[in-house]
Amino acid sequence: MSIKISFNGATLYRPGAYSKTSVNLIGGMPLSDTGIVAIVGEAEKGSPGDDSTFGGVAEFTSEQLPALIDAYGSGPIVEAARMLVQPARDNRIPNGAQKILVWKTNSSAKSSLDVQGMDDVSVNILAFSSANWGSSENLLNLYIADGSDSSDENSVLLSSEAVTFPVAVANNDTLIIDVNGTNYTLTVATAPGASVSMSQAQWVTLLNGVAVTVGADTATPTWVTVKPCVFAASGSDKISATLDETQAPFDKYENMFEYGVMSVETSNIGTSMKFTGVSAIDASTLVITDGGAGPVIGSRGGRIFIINRGSSTETSDENDNEVNLTVRYIGSGSACSLSVSGASDSVKVLETTCTGAGSDDLSITLSEYTTVEDLVTYINNFGGGAKYTCVSSYSKKSSRASTSLDRYDAIDIKTLPVGLKCALYEIEDIIDSASELVSVERGAFYGQVELIASTAKEFFTGASKGASVNSDFTSGLDAFLGKKVNIVIPLVSQNASVDVTDGLTDSGSTYEIDSVNAAVDTHCRLASNTKNRNERQAYISYKASFALSRAAAKSMASEFCTMAFQNVDVLNTSGTLETKQPWALACLAGGMQAGSRIGEPTTYKYANAYGISHSDFDEVTDVAQAIDDGLLVVEKPSSGGYRVVCQNTSYGKDASFVYNRAHVIEAAFYVSYDMRKQLEDIYIGSGRSRASSMVKSIYTTSVSLLGQYLDAGIIVGDATNNNLGFKDLTVSISGSVVSVDVTITPVQGVDFILNNITLDNIRDSIG
Repeated sequence: MSIKISFNGATLYRPGAYSKTSVNLIGGMPLSDTGIVAIVGEAEKGSPGDDSTFGGVAEFTSEQLPALIDAYGSGPIVEAARMLVQPARDNRIPNGAQKILVWKTNSSAKSSLDVQGMDDVSVNILAFSSANWGSSENLLNLYIADGSDSSDENSVLLSSEAVTFPVAVANNDTLIIDVNGTNYTLTVATAPGASVSMSQAQWVTLLNGVAVTVGADTATPTWVTVKPCVFAASGSDKISATLDETQAPFDKYENMFEYGVMSVETSNIGTSMKFTGVSAIDASTLVITDGGAGPVIGSRGGRIFIINRGSSTETSDENDNEVNLTVRYIGSGSACSLSVSGASDSVKVLETTCTGAGSDDLSITLSEYTTVEDLVTYINNFGGGAKYTCVSSYSKKSSRASTSLDRYDAIDIKTLPVGLKCALYEIEDIIDSASELVSVERGAFYGQVELIASTAKEFFTGASKGASVNSDFTSGLDAFLGKKVNIVIPLVSQNASVDVTDGLTDSGSTYEIDSVNAAVDTHCRLASNTKNRNERQAYISYKASFALSRAAAKSMASEFCTMAFQNVDVLNTSGTLETKQPWALACLAGGMQAGSRIGEPTTYKYANAYGISHSDFDEVTDVAQAIDDGLLVVEKPSSGGYRVVCQNTSYGKDASFVYNRAHVIEAAFYVSYDMRKQLEDIYIGSGRSRASSMVKSIYTTSVSLLGQYLDAGIIVGDATNNNLGFKDLTVSISGSVVSVDVTITPVQGVDFILNNITLDNIRDSIG
């Protein structure tokens, strides 16, 4: 056996020098993020947290405050975010919350508007819905205008206006019909050379290529090459013309517009006889219906949508109204009709029914053919070919999904080729990609989009503010469990029954403040336990008499929760001073902790408040009682401003220097979280050949991390730990389990200065 060695995961046979590169992970592991605040409460707009499509926890950095305001409009969530970002007027607290996580509790509804077919108001062609939630979305309205391409050209001409017969034709008058660039010219010779005045029936005869004699005069028609149309009377005052497929070479053309008679030129024939393309067709030629059961020729007009909400107006681009593919049946059947149907794109099918040739019937699930180009290829080759002619010159045929085709109902594709469009898809794509106010979905029906006049705008309906119940708060708290959060704040201070009376929540709300606060405390304990490993604190609130507020704090008695009970005056979203419930003071206090360095007490630091009030609390005589019972107190000192008296929790069970101070818990929680995470990221999953090297490495890393906490002021050195901030660090290993034990000294604020002053008598002597 040859000599071989293992090095860096490889087996080496060839002599030489080899190397491996490793990175000291200690220097690459910065301290964990701080200043992350999660709020749970109501807003006028924005997606409810429990919305299955748009809901969940929304995250915003402090720089994204405008986006949060735009999403939620107004209400406690917006007010809270503004206070969290700028909570203090104190240079010792330079920042506010760095990130805000939001769960909206009230189940708001969007507004909606259905747009029908022009000729069948029971058929919803498009379903609009507001982009945002809340009752103000009922202010949305829209109207729909004709685009420049309001209706398709067809293969039939109809005189544009009523004609008063008889109409005279003179010698050598010409009628030129242009079909795809080919001119078909009718020249009229009259005998004895004068004009010939003809009735409607005589004009039809003449245009169909037969001489007409009126008294002594005769008009003889001559078509250069061939006669491309079959002419007929339409009513008593118009003439229609249908393209003669045996004469005009339209099989090779791809666009339905091109099959029709595109233009008519006249020389001496009176302008009242000018022919123009329209969509109303004589039933004896081709039946065209816009809306209802669906357009037989697939007429789809271009549309422009004007959407309004207050001072905001959006005007959509006109949809292209382009033909995506053209298909014609050329098989042996005597007739063939085509339908495109299906409740959704995933089940949409294109089917044909061929009279006398059932084997030629198509039944295509469009989702199986990715693009229009794929679909065209399949149809052309169906049954070995020679059944259908299908072409597409559409510029996006290699990318446009075949499921985007409009729906059609029994459209004749034997008599003439038919162009299939994606007009409704075009409208949906334009609005969904550009509108900030609405979204739209296509319906499962046929027809042309209804026109809505600007003088009769259609308003959206169905939006509502929505109610909040206890379970909405617990659902939000549960959603925060998997997120990195430092502080949780519920945005209610009293029962919903009182807030309903005050007009602050929906009449259907039933939340209870005691239940919400208890759920927050339970959430913090659950998130901070050994398994969930995501330590966090809470700022809660209670609006009631001083006696009831004290009782609530004593009942809570939680080291995780700091309870505010005073009302606070702050600037609202309109820039006006407004008195807010204690949840607003909780936001200021929580934001102050989030914006200061870890372990920095907010005691004696000034909040961004313009007034503090309470119904029966006296900040001179009742402060000690409030602190003793676990309430957070803010006072107005004689020097001005509003400052936190003591950053205490509601714990109050004993004199613990940790559990009674929120900033000490913050420091302890931070060391617990960060040290655990950094050791986990470096060592979990790693292997060592010797246990002693593993123990030494973890010990060294732990010392380095504890040194970072000391430098950051999170732990404090004293005489008992040689000014290291920790002592008694031991690391041991047993199998795959490593145990790290250490005693730390978390930072504490100075709460009391005790001055002992001894008075001495005056004594003096001389000489």
